[in-house]
Amino acid sequence: MDKSSHTYKSIVSDGKKPYVVDQEFRELKPGEVLVKVEATTINSVDRLVAMGLYEAPEFRDNPEYGVGYEGSGIVEEGFGEDEKKLVGSVVAFFQDPSLPGYQGAWRQYIYLNARDVIPFPPGTDVQSVCSVTNPITVFPMMEQVRDGKHKAVILGAACSAIGKMIIRKCRQLKIPTISIIRKSHQRVTLEEIGAENILDSTSKTFVEDLKEIATDLEATIFFDPVGGDLSMKVLEVMPPLSTISFMDNMSKKKVVIDPLQIIFAQKTITSVNLSEWMKVQSQERIGEVIGEIAGDLAQGGEVYGTDIYTSYSLFELKDALKSSYTTASRGKTIFKPNSL
Repeated sequence: MDKSSHTYKSIVSDGKKPYVVDQEFRELKPGEVLVKVEATTINSVDRLVAMGLYEAPEFRDNPEYGVGYEGSGIVEEGFGEDEKKLVGSVVAFFQDPSLPGYQGAWRQYIYLNARDVIPFPPGTDVQSVCSVTNPITVFPMMEQVRDGKHKAVILGAACSAIGKMIIRKCRQLKIPTISIIRKSHQRVTLEEIGAENILDSTSKTFVEDLKEIATDLEATIFFDPVGGDLSMKVLEVMPPLSTISFMDNMSKKKVVIDPLQIIFAQKTITSVNLSEWMKVQSQERIGEVIGEIAGDLAQGGEVYGTDIYTSYSLFELKDALKSSYTTASRGKTIFKPNSL
C-alpha cells in the first residue's frame, strides 16, 4: 500500500457538527489488520451522533470523536502471520462506541483487531456487505420469535432496511407479520416485497385495526425501534403474554408502560442488542450466520440484501446527511470514502 501521503481522511464530530480531518497512518499493533474502507452506511443513529444529539458518555466526554457504525472494505495489511492471511479479503465490521478501540467507520482506513472483522467469501461485492449489522441482527430477532413460540410478529418502522429483511425472512418461514408505517407511500414499497397487514400509525382507526389483526393472528411479539407513545399503544392491544422487544428509540421519547399490563396481562419487555448477542455466540455459529448471509447475497439478496439508494464521498458530507434523511425509505445512503 502506498503511504507516501502519510495521512488519510476521516469524519469526526466536536459534539455540534461533523467535519473532515486528516489522520496519520501508524504502525500495526499485534493482532491488527489495516482495512481500506470501500463503503460505510449513514444510519439514523449516525446522524444523531454526528450532530451531538446522541446521549452517551463516550461522546459527551470526548471533545472530538469519530462517527459511523458500520462499513466494509479490503484488508490491505496484517501484523503477523495469521493476520496476513486476511490480506485481500472482503470484510465487514461495525464500531460500537461503548467498546475499547472505537474509531468510527466514516474514514478511508481503519485499524481493527483481526478478531473484529467479518470475512466474506472471495468474489463477494464489497459494497453489498457494508450494512452487515442489519442482516446479522435478523438472527437474534428470529431467535426471540422461535424461543418465545410467537405465531406472528408486529414490526415498527417496517419500511426500514431491517424491517424489510424481517418481513422477507418471516415470509420464508411462513410467519405472519403486521407492518406499522407512518407515511402512505411506504405501503407501496412494502407491498412490492409481499408484506401483508400494513397499518398506518397516523390512521384514526390504527389502534382498533391493530387490536383486531393482532388478536386474529395471535401476534405476541412487537419489535419496536421507535419508542415513545407508539410503544404503549401497541402493547396495550396485544394479546396477554405478549412481549415488546426494543431495538432503538428513534423518537428519542420516553416510554410509559402501564404496570397493569405487566401484572395482570403478564406482558414482558426485552430488547435486541447485537453486541451482547455476538459476545455469547461461538465462532462456529458466527460462521453459520455469515455463510447464510453470504449465500443469500450471492443469489441477489432475496432476504438480506440492502437497497443502496445513492453514494457520496467524504467531502460531500452535508449533501450525504441530507440525502440519508430525506430518502431513507428508498434505500441506504452510503459514503465511498476512497472515491473523490
